[in-house]
Amino acid sequence: MNEKLKFSQTVILAITLQYGIISFEMPRLLAEEFGYNGWLALFGFGAISSLNLWLIAFVYRYSNGVNIYTIARRVLPAGIVIPLFSLLTLQWTVLGVLISKQFLLILRSTSFPTIEPLYLYILLGALILLLLSKGIIGIATTTVIFFICMFWLVILVPETLFNQFNFTRFTPYLFKDGAFTLKGMLNIYFAFLGYELCLLLFPYSGKKTRLMTGFQLANLIVTLLYCISAILTFSFYSFEQLQQLAYPSLNTLSFIRFPFVQRVDDLIFNLFMLRALIITSMYLWAAIELVRNMVTSVKKRVIPSLGMAILAAIIALWNRGDLQKTERWLYFLGMVEIGIAFLLPALLLILITIHHWKERRKHV
Repeated sequence: MNEKLKFSQTVILAITLQYGIISFEMPRLLAEEFGYNGWLALFGFGAISSLNLWLIAFVYRYSNGVNIYTIARRVLPAGIVIPLFSLLTLQWTVLGVLISKQFLLILRSTSFPTIEPLYLYILLGALILLLLSKGIIGIATTTVIFFICMFWLVILVPETLFNQFNFTRFTPYLFKDGAFTLKGMLNIYFAFLGYELCLLLFPYSGKKTRLMTGFQLANLIVTLLYCISAILTFSFYSFEQLQQLAYPSLNTLSFIRFPFVQRVDDLIFNLFMLRALIITSMYLWAAIELVRNMVTSVKKRVIPSLGMAILAAIIALWNRGDLQKTERWLYFLGMVEIGIAFLLPALLLILITIHHWKERRKHV
């Protein structure tokens, strides 16, 4: 029997999954797509995420917490399910690796410009392997510890920046001079993803876990965190400056001054490696979980697991110093992930309905 997650672990894990590296460029994306006071659009994106979570909640409720592979196999033949879940495994493996790769390349450009990226990949890869060896409960427990280590940022950073808050940067214009492109909006929504992995947590959830309540609460908290970060950044820079800065939130952190530490922005960004570590570990864990469901024999899992490891290494080492290509691939896979977040729960609901219909016919 699987050990169950606690409610506190669920909430903190969900926050970590959703509040990712893209938060540092979020104000620029909002300024480009929605113009003046574009931060208000974040509430709309948060609402869409909440609706998606309600869809997943229906899957959780009507499946009675059964894992998604079992839901699919009850109705569909193995010839359809195996290729479908193999593609999911591929998607989550590559996406997880690219998220960490993007972070490490940004970290290298800001803090360690002379270091060889390979060394950073090896360091983070070793930490990810250690986390994966502990399973989902170990990952969740580690996430709580990391969250406690970073909690001081939630208190000190906003308080310090609010002292330099400038209302004159805000205007009465609402969504003026925005591009309103579908591509840009999807890129912003990609920042809210991560919650779709709760589909893999069904077997590890009990009554005390309150899985969907935890993810809904986390989605609300993440939306507010994005809003606070965007509001602070919009108050520091003009509209034109926001559109020119690659990572406005990171630049804003350079205004922070503490008597006991210098270059607070570097320190905070380095601490975000903990988030990148957890996010990548969770996507890779989800991929491994699918392999375990598809391949029941422990011996037969060696080949697909080895294939995943080789694929992860290839993705990390391919153009290992090129941030632009990494971000282009990450954008493409992000669009695919948005489709998965909405279409996979919808498909599972259809399969659950068909299964229930077949069960009722058996008892007629």
